Amino acid sequence: MNDFDMNGGLAVHLLGILYVFLGIAIICDDYFVEALERISSALKLSDDVAGATFMAAGSSAPELATVRARRRPRGSRAGRPASTQCRPREAR
Repeated sequence: MNDFDMNGGLAVHLLGILYVFLGIAIICDDYFVEALERISSALKLSDDVAGATFMAAGSSAPELATVRARRRPRGSRAGRPASTQCRPREAR
């Protein structure tokens, strides 16, 4: 442990974490919930169906982002294992 941790550093970290969680709660309550209510009313979804649908979409969003990041433009060799990369043709 360093001097910062011994002199109240843990309290500073905990207060920072509390501040971030409070900020996220306020933003979600003010903006995210309202946006979801507008979307569900525009799609004429019941509250139960909308909650289940958006909960499922939200929980799979990180996986969708990683799949999208993995895709590459055609002809690009980026991300391929060395054994599957195209090798140049040898001179005949």
